[in-house]
Amino acid sequence: MEKISKILKVVLAAMFVVTLGVAIYFFLNAPTSVGTMTSTESMATDIFIDLAYVFLVIAILAIIVLPIINIVGNPGSVKKTGITLGIAVVVCLIAYFVAPGTAVETSAAVTATAADFKLTDTLLYLAYFLAVAAIVAVIGGSVANIIRNR
Repeated sequence: MEKISKILKVVLAAMFVVTLGVAIYFFLNAPTSVGTMTSTESMATDIFIDLAYVFLVIAILAIIVLPIINIVGNPGSVKKTGITLGIAVVVCLIAYFVAPGTAVETSAAVTATAADFKLTDTLLYLAYFLAVAAIVAVIGGSVANIIRNR
């Protein structure tokens, strides 16, 4: 496990450096006005979006691979991993069924289907749920720590 931890630290450091470099490049070449992008500004935006896709793939791989490594290293953790996965699926399903999927009027000539709007709304609701859960976890952890250390 210590070897995996060292590898993850190196990967995270590399991702941070790449993100910092791309962010600096993006902000130095960001569009100055809406609707009129030069080729350099367009390229900066494309690189930033491509980097987001790469990080999404890395995150998905981490979500799949790391629990498998954990299960192989500690077979007793199968139940805990299953419960965590079940909770994640339930939260995603709740976000999907709560999301309205209504169309949004824009001035851009964007063609989107009802499924696109439903997916977008689902991901927004999921982000809201997870943000609230993170805030509750931080506050709850602080309160629990205060109560324990009385």
